[in-house]
Amino acid sequence: MSKNEKKLLICEEALIDYSGHFHSWINSIKSINEDSGLEVFIAGNVFVRKDLASKLKVIPAFNVNSWDNNRICKWPKWRRAFEVLIHNWRTFSETKRVLKKIGKVDMVLFTAVRQNHLLGIKFLTLWGLGRYFNKLSSYLLTSQAIYNSDFTKYNFSKKTILFSYLFKSFKSLVNKGKVNFLCDSQITLDEYKKLTGLKMKLMPSPISDNQFKEIKLTNKKNTTFSFLGCASWEKGIDTFQDAIILILKENIKNINFVIQWNKELFSPKSGKILIKEELINHKNVRIIKKTLNEKEYHNELLMADFMVLPYRKFVYKSRLSGVAIESAVNGIPIIATDNTWLSWCIDEFASGIKIQENNPMNLAEKIIFGNKNKKFFKDEAMMRSSIAKSYNSKERYLSLLWND
Repeated sequence: MSKNEKKLLICEEALIDYSGHFHSWINSIKSINEDSGLEVFIAGNVFVRKDLASKLKVIPAFNVNSWDNNRICKWPKWRRAFEVLIHNWRTFSETKRVLKKIGKVDMVLFTAVRQNHLLGIKFLTLWGLGRYFNKLSSYLLTSQAIYNSDFTKYNFSKKTILFSYLFKSFKSLVNKGKVNFLCDSQITLDEYKKLTGLKMKLMPSPISDNQFKEIKLTNKKNTTFSFLGCASWEKGIDTFQDAIILILKENIKNINFVIQWNKELFSPKSGKILIKEELINHKNVRIIKKTLNEKEYHNELLMADFMVLPYRKFVYKSRLSGVAIESAVNGIPIIATDNTWLSWCIDEFASGIKIQENNPMNLAEKIIFGNKNKKFFKDEAMMRSSIAKSYNSKERYLSLLWND
């Protein structure tokens, strides 16, 4: 896309701090659009950290982060349903306020949309399309599908089918290119196409040039297997802990483990998840007990020989992983759950090993296998990193985003 005077407004109510991947993802979108000559505005949460707000020049706009389930988890169903309606109104009114402040833009981009936002976005298009913005694009990141026990088939609930009629009300605008729904996972895209019948765009990850770091294969004695990002039960932290303990019992001395564990974790069945005693203060295990800033996170990423992603399918069947993308473009092999977006990533542009879900023994075996074949996987990952970079290039991202 050539240099121009276009303006982009990025909206994300969950842009609050450095946890998760929203800040780095949005920073990448901002950077590659600014590098192409656009003026970029970012509307974030009113409680955004001051240093992050200063870095990204965030406009404090959104009063509530609807992704924070702790806020509503104890509410009765009727109140949660009412909150969905209220939050749609917030989405409309708070975005409207930002647009009135900054003036007309060429595109409004919502980076994470679900039922809490879609009606608000509908109101926004009725109010402002043509007057305050020329296009509106929304990322659909969460799956609406209900899968069977082995995750080979899916259907939709009656509530979701009703939700689909709201999607279909955008049909004429989608056909005209005025509204675009974006997916970052082929699995999610197929689900939404089946649900709505609308055209969806499969987007690459907005990896900016400053994230491409060339790594030379080191000859260090130990192999480092890392678990970075926000640890959680959904990401299989308990499976990884149990696999580490199995390996430590084998007394394999040339394997190191790194775990980022910077908050309290809970399992839906057993409650609070604790760091296993066997891991605490073990010389081969390093636990990071803080939120990493972008530089710290990237340094940790580059020190990994393998990235371990034993994610659970009920959340991560179709969901993209920013850690996986960053590992792939930096030539780091991944160990990830089979029959998920992660395994698709391995097939398409990454290198790595597929594992069984919820199986510490299988994960331990694959870690040991990776350790024994470190050079093969490292060489393959470096070779395939060029494919990952091409697929996730800024030129490809901009072309798809702006229909160039």
